[in-house]
Amino acid sequence: MASSDLKHLVAREIASGETIAEVARRHGYSWKGMKKLVDTPEMQALVQGERQHIAQLGERCRVRLLQLGPIALDNIAEVLRNRRHPKRIETSRFVVEKILPTRTMVEAELSVGVSAPDPEGDAMIRDALIKIADSLQAIREANAGREPLARVRRGDEVIAERPLLQAGPSR
Repeated sequence: MASSDLKHLVAREIASGETIAEVARRHGYSWKGMKKLVDTPEMQALVQGERQHIAQLGERCRVRLLQLGPIALDNIAEVLRNRRHPKRIETSRFVVEKILPTRTMVEAELSVGVSAPDPEGDAMIRDALIKIADSLQAIREANAGREPLARVRRGDEVIAERPLLQAGPSR
């Protein structure tokens, strides 16, 4: 007969997504013996209780992350506004990756390709990113007070407008 502590531990592990085989191996049971234990009504109730507890913890974490979001965005904005910050380009790339769909980022990276480090090119890119940031700020200021989504477009409209990728050299 399994102890109460073991039952709670097994219930937590099963509720967390572990398989019966993994739990049985970890606690020195046979698969059949662990399956028999897990299938009892008492264990099913414990597993269900643990799943509810995990869901509540997850919701609390999401709420806390949402509360921290504005602070994190302020910190990112601070880095992006500082033209001399050493992490400005890296942070800009992070923001763009979060805004653009993955497919667009892959297309952009494929069109750029891999090249050796080029200080002159890096300076040009840095200047271009600064100009883009300034332009985006000017657009934000010009759109202040306007309704952000005057016309919401469907996904298929946006996709139809995007140019197709040119076939590149095969590797």
